[in-house]
Amino acid sequence: MENKTFITADAERNIPVTEPERQYYFIEKAKEKLTKLKEEEKREFTFCVTTFGCQMNARDSEKLCGILEKIGVQRTVLKQSVRKEICFTYYCPFVLTCLTSYFSVKALGNVMQEELFRVNLWSAGIIFLVFTCICFFSVREAWKRLFD
Repeated sequence: MENKTFITADAERNIPVTEPERQYYFIEKAKEKLTKLKEEEKREFTFCVTTFGCQMNARDSEKLCGILEKIGVQRTVLKQSVRKEICFTYYCPFVLTCLTSYFSVKALGNVMQEELFRVNLWSAGIIFLVFTCICFFSVREAWKRLFD
């Protein structure tokens, strides 16, 4: 197995002791490492940040995105990652809601002894529209907070 140490023993002597110089030092080292990996693997790298909890966690996520941008992850890759993560978060419940709605309306149709297929289509369409609007505005707000 290849030894993948990040910093050599000689480089350890040059690491700054005080903050934020120490952070900037490691950001530059990460940038060099990422550039080397991009050349070796001939591809861009992506990442995914999932934030749970309070506003402080959201602020930490914003800082992390800023650091990743400084080490060379492209802004378009960041935006795509944010959009995909948010859309996935909204459309998983959408599928579950549509399935629940379908079987609920189907059961109601059985009780009423009527075919309610059109009601099922309308309810799925309305649910889809609501989830799409929420997703769109959430992506827009996340982009404003992270990239403006």
